[in-house]
Amino acid sequence: STIVNNSVLTLVGTIGGKLLFFLTQVVIVQIFGFRYFGLLMLGLRTTDLTRIFSSIGMPKGGMRFLSMAVTSREKRAEIPGIIFSCLCVPLAIGIPFAAILYIFSPTISERLLHAPLLTTYLRLLAIAVPFAIVTHLGIDLSRAFRTTKYAVLIENILLPVGRFGLFLLLYLVLRDFCSAVLATMFAYMLGAIAAFLVIRRLLRRFYGRDWQPVKFLRQWRPHSFRTDIVRYSFPLFLSGCSGILLGSTDILMLGYFKNPEAVGIYGAALT
Repeated sequence: STIVNNSVLTLVGTIGGKLLFFLTQVVIVQIFGFRYFGLLMLGLRTTDLTRIFSSIGMPKGGMRFLSMAVTSREKRAEIPGIIFSCLCVPLAIGIPFAAILYIFSPTISERLLHAPLLTTYLRLLAIAVPFAIVTHLGIDLSRAFRTTKYAVLIENILLPVGRFGLFLLLYLVLRDFCSAVLATMFAYMLGAIAAFLVIRRLLRRFYGRDWQPVKFLRQWRPHSFRTDIVRYSFPLFLSGCSGILLGSTDILMLGYFKNPEAVGIYGAALT
């Protein structure tokens, strides 16, 4: 029954989130045209690759180790170290990667993607990379507590609704394409806050009366870092690199060989 209930919730949430994401794309194309929609697609694919490579598979590895600790009383003491490790490694890699993306945005936009207008938007999206890392980390770790409810709420409801609502609000104020990019950035900020609150809620429910946030945070020490999670996650990440790259190659190569308008038309048809 748990599997069925979670599957139905995931299905409904996924359909709703995809439809709202599609609606957002339609509105952007109707207002700004395919050229700017193509710029948004290029920026999102570039920052998504930055986030994925920064995470090096830690969200999936952390979900596995955290689920083992949650279901075993003997391993309960490992929970702070697991969360600490899963948070530190992606951020330690992701923040420098985001800084590099920010600095080299002109080079990427002008020389690789032949879209000088993308520079400003790519820099805004680079700021969102650490928040996107925390958001997706919280989504995966929440599943370790044998529930998909919170993952669906964040990934399929909060992010699409937040992105669409913020876009409409910012467009009324700014009246330019920057509103769509800022909406994505702020949506990931909201997602990071929501991920933090969800993990905190799940931990409080798991520990019950024993829940002491201050004591829990004090266990986040360098000696609690779990290298075994890194050793487990990194090979899985490497084995999936080809799939990750192939998933974004079409958009990026089309941007390199053609132009943002072609990317926008292809992206709309693909969706």
